[in-house]
Amino acid sequence: MTTRELPRLTAAALPGLPPGSGPRVPPCDLAIGIVHLGMGAFHRAHQAVLTEDAMAVTGDHRWGICAVTQRSAVQRDLLVAQEGLCSMLVRQPSGSTARVVGALRRVLDGTREEAEVAAALADPAVRVVTITVTERGYRVAPATGELLADDPDVAADAAGLAPAQTLVGRLAEGLEERRRRGSGPITVVSCDNLPGNGRLLAAAMRDFLELAGDRYRELRAWSADYVAFPSTMVDRLVPAADEADRATVSELLGVDDRAVVVTEPEAQWVIQDHFTSERPEWEAAGARIVPDVEPFEVMKLRMLNGSHTALAYLGLLSGERSVAGAIAAPTVRHAVEVLMDELSRSLVIPPGVDLADYRASLMRRFENSALPDRLERIASDGSQKLRPRLLAAAGELKAAGIRSVLVPIVFAAWAVALIREADHDGRSFEVRDPLPRRPRRTADPVEIQAGVDALLGRADIVPSSLLGDREFASDVRRAATVLLGGPTRSALITVLESSRR
Repeated sequence: MTTRELPRLTAAALPGLPPGSGPRVPPCDLAIGIVHLGMGAFHRAHQAVLTEDAMAVTGDHRWGICAVTQRSAVQRDLLVAQEGLCSMLVRQPSGSTARVVGALRRVLDGTREEAEVAAALADPAVRVVTITVTERGYRVAPATGELLADDPDVAADAAGLAPAQTLVGRLAEGLEERRRRGSGPITVVSCDNLPGNGRLLAAAMRDFLELAGDRYRELRAWSADYVAFPSTMVDRLVPAADEADRATVSELLGVDDRAVVVTEPEAQWVIQDHFTSERPEWEAAGARIVPDVEPFEVMKLRMLNGSHTALAYLGLLSGERSVAGAIAAPTVRHAVEVLMDELSRSLVIPPGVDLADYRASLMRRFENSALPDRLERIASDGSQKLRPRLLAAAGELKAAGIRSVLVPIVFAAWAVALIREADHDGRSFEVRDPLPRRPRRTADPVEIQAGVDALLGRADIVPSSLLGDREFASDVRRAATVLLGGPTRSALITVLESSRR
């Protein structure tokens, strides 16, 4: 039977699913208690799944989700046709599994159904708003976190030109309607991969309400008492689903699902215990509710994201194109293990975390060849990622009298990859980066070294703790020289040995 001949995934198809692959809670039993802004694959594979699992464990079925698209109506139309249902395909080397997620009970188009969105946010039964709109959706300056008041969409929303185009504008409309109706407190939970995301969103909302002037004068005072913005740390790999993923779901479930999400077995969700309202018992599904999210953020940023950065540049220069391929190369793997040793010394280990277990779980994720993650994707925007992921840690270690071996190597690998965009055998790859005055692409070793020197002197990349540091600069230059001199894998051995002398 072809995919077109299979029944479309709707409520009518649920009885025919293989045992154990349907929603954990019958969708018809769910009341809506959450509005989610920024509906996409990550939300459906992360917050929606964990919310459904929590409801299944606790028997509290008040937390169905009303999902709102922020821009495109494509996903909205797909999910409306499927009555909010989608399948989640979990890929791992031991075999793929699939289940249907039924936590989404209503789907709205934020660009065309703004009145319905505001009414949903004002519903007294709704106590939680979750958000995944990516960093750009917050309309804040990356360096300061201040709202971009001169952004045309922000300015239009502050002036009350309908419909609202921004996250802050849409939230303000809904919260104002909630205040007018006397619907009670609500908690807004940012789930975007931003440090201090709750604080960032709270500050952006305050800035927006001030910018709007008298329009939201009463809302400013009301929000201080009735709205909370806890910070969170989220982690799950959710690449874009393709036709092969959809075909696999058809084989496993016997339905035609056009809104498949694909992911890995592992998921993390750490949430600050800062609520003004009721919430689902997410901890029943494995989430952590903690007083302070920051130690978890820093651990993930350095151990996971920092290791990803190392894998990207060392892997690309070694001729690899996927995370699984890079971690399978013994010299690259060894470099990542040494990097993890170093970075772990810069951490305050969060309560209840076994660092050895966490490291082992990261290596398993890197090794998951069933869910290939492209190194070129991870290598993008390195000029913005190196500082928070690796360079800040190296500066802290230096202040403690510890010299980093691997961070200079990764910096050199980034610089060489950025400028050369080819491995030692001449096979090209792409390193996207918004870096102003980016060094021009060249294969000339002398020009590349000059480019490395220029990057070392940039205060927008290198933190003050390392800027102008002769030892760090010398280590980077030496690593670049070795990486340019021969195949990356053998060069890695040489540079690691020389760095320890």
